[in-house]
Amino acid sequence: MTSLHRKLNNKSINLDKQVEEYKAYWKPIIDCNEKVKATALLNYNKYKLGDNISIYMPVNENKNAVIYECPDISWKFKANKDLLIKGQILKKYFINDTSNVFFTLKITSINHNDIQVLMTPVKVGDNKDFSLRGLKLD
Repeated sequence: MTSLHRKLNNKSINLDKQVEEYKAYWKPIIDCNEKVKATALLNYNKYKLGDNISIYMPVNENKNAVIYECPDISWKFKANKDLLIKGQILKKYFINDTSNVFFTLKITSINHNDIQVLMTPVKVGDNKDFSLRGLKLD
């Protein structure tokens, strides 16, 4: 669009400068995605079937636990607001490639019962699939 606008207004397109601006925009996002994939795979390999784990998720203003996307994935857990789910790993699997990894968790406790996870109700006793991308685990 920028090139078209410039062409229609008889201005220099400056294609090299435009390319560099887009590269600068996408670099932190691409780097962050690579870090998130590597962390997910590390967690996938770290835990075994039957292990008990804790999942920490930020909660938005709609009482929905979410996952922050790149480039800004940082947040600090606040027990009075954010969600802490504890459970046992029932299944480990991946879809398409080994960087798209998942756990099926038998939920044993939740610190806030009125919070949905990615717009899905959850309760103690449920079996829930979690993508490991962007999750904080302990």
